[in-house]
Amino acid sequence: MNDDDNIDFALESAPCPLCGEIHAIPEWTAPDRLCGGPGTFTVARCLFCGLFRQEPRVPAGHIGAYYPEDYIVYTRPAPARSGAGRTGPWRRDLLERKARRPLPGGLVKRALLRAFSWTPQARFNPVAMPGEGRRMLDVGCGIGNFAVEMQAMGWRVDGIEPNARAADIARERGLAVTTGHFPDAARALVGGYDLVTMNQVIEHFTDPVGALAAARDLLAPGGRLVLWTPWRTGLCARVFGTYWFALEQPRHYTLFSPRDLQRAVNIAGLRAIWTLAHSSTASWTRSMVYAATGGPREALARRIDASKLVHRLLYWPLRLLDWWGLGDAGILVAEKPR
Repeated sequence: MNDDDNIDFALESAPCPLCGEIHAIPEWTAPDRLCGGPGTFTVARCLFCGLFRQEPRVPAGHIGAYYPEDYIVYTRPAPARSGAGRTGPWRRDLLERKARRPLPGGLVKRALLRAFSWTPQARFNPVAMPGEGRRMLDVGCGIGNFAVEMQAMGWRVDGIEPNARAADIARERGLAVTTGHFPDAARALVGGYDLVTMNQVIEHFTDPVGALAAARDLLAPGGRLVLWTPWRTGLCARVFGTYWFALEQPRHYTLFSPRDLQRAVNIAGLRAIWTLAHSSTASWTRSMVYAATGGPREALARRIDASKLVHRLLYWPLRLLDWWGLGDAGILVAEKPR
């Protein structure tokens, strides 16, 4: 505990959740820039496997104080986008190809699928396809924006959300949501899901491998787990370091590289079948704001962040970073063995 940070609890040390190593090397130190909570927190690199984790960390029993009612995932209800499932057959074929299953069609179709895999439609949500009554569980569903989107495409959606107010809003939108923390809150659910999703959630767990194993147990054989998370190996993290927007201390207990997350899902008994980058323009502009805060360029940085033109201009350069493996966030799709 840092006496000058006004934290009324002690931070705790914990071993690496991936390999169990105790020792770690400090890499970044940052306050809670997003929500303004008390304290300064350190992200350290595991001395054995290289995983980045908060060390020492906020105990799980105290982290709720760093999730205010206006936390970003609890606000901004968004309706389901019409026509979002029109490219569903392409997504299904793409997922099957990534899973190395036989795919009908010749070289032309395979080339078109490869091109489609780099479109915004495929990279934003690779499972936006007709659900046809199949079951899915959205872990950390917030107020239900993603779950509403999938339900509109025919999925039978359940959700789990620890924030009671957000869960109430999701239920008001017609979703079946259990209030509580995963995986404990999932004990009352009937497994056999065709799809489990964690959208910007896995980095919030003190035990990410345990959470992945719990998701595996809820999946039917051959079911898919889809994870969205920041990549700490992206260029944005390298450029801004402690000012990186997705660092988000202390809520992000773990920051993964694609290889780290592949190892985690494999340890949890799943098979990683597809990893891709999907960068955010906001991550760059808001990191710029963090770096400029308190300085003469803060007002300029905030104008840049608010400019729609700037975000449009950044879009295609960031797609190139994704292509080169330097994206600041991404998606991993895993499968439960049959």
